[in-house]
Parts: sequence; structure tokens; C-alpha cells
Amino acid sequence: MKDFQLYAITGEEFHPNRDLLEVMEAAIIGGVDIIQLRDKISSKRRF
Repeated sequence: MKDFQLYAITGEEFHPNRDLLEVMEAAIIGGVDIIQLRDKISSKRRF
């Protein structure tokens, strides 16, 4: 893994009123180098 400066952790449960892809896109535009997607609810197939 390369070096990174800003690490974001997100998931649908953190943004119930916003589209997750829009949240991740905004994070990347804002300077995030890496995003960890947390999902403890969805099935493995959906994830």
C-alpha cells in the first residue's frame, strides 16, 4: 500500500440521507487518498 495523507471511513449507516457514492466522490474531491467502506449489515453478495 502506498503512503497516504488522509484516510476516510464511511458507510451507508453514517449518511442515511445522502447517496454513498456522492459522499465518497466528495471525499475524494476534498483530498482523501483512501476510503474504507464499512458495511456490517449487507450480505456478502451485496457488499
